[in-house]
Amino acid sequence: MPPFHYKKPFHCKKLLWPPANHAVALLVSHNQPNIHSDTPLPLMNIKAFAEQTGVSAHTLRYYEKIGLLQVARNQSGHRVFSNKDLEWITFILRLKDTGMPLQHIIEYAEFRAQGDSTMAERQQLLQQHRDILQARIARELEHLQVLDNKIGYYRQLTGKV
Repeated sequence: MPPFHYKKPFHCKKLLWPPANHAVALLVSHNQPNIHSDTPLPLMNIKAFAEQTGVSAHTLRYYEKIGLLQVARNQSGHRVFSNKDLEWITFILRLKDTGMPLQHIIEYAEFRAQGDSTMAERQQLLQQHRDILQARIARELEHLQVLDNKIGYYRQLTGKV
């Protein structure tokens, strides 16, 4: 796993994360089959993860509740987030920014959680969203052209460029 660089260390229950000696963090798996207790991971608590992503802790908890995030827990039961979680939330935010409905993002996440056997379904969902996005961009470009034409018309009338 590639090293993870934090913007700044943060404190979590009298512990400094990331640990200075990069000690192995013990995890309790929470619906994440790829995480093992002996796997060294760069971890963040929910506050640091929220700061890193710009997503509130409340929203992160909600995303976990509805199944978008499958968050590991430490021995104390606190959520811990890794670089993989950062990559996943970044993709979720991109889908949201491009207008994908939350229900479709949840559906994509469910397929993702099922593994490689659902690649075709995930591709289809993304293709459908791409087609919708492409049509929306085309409409927006038409609107932009009409506005540019109207602005050009007023420039001619007023003599202001």
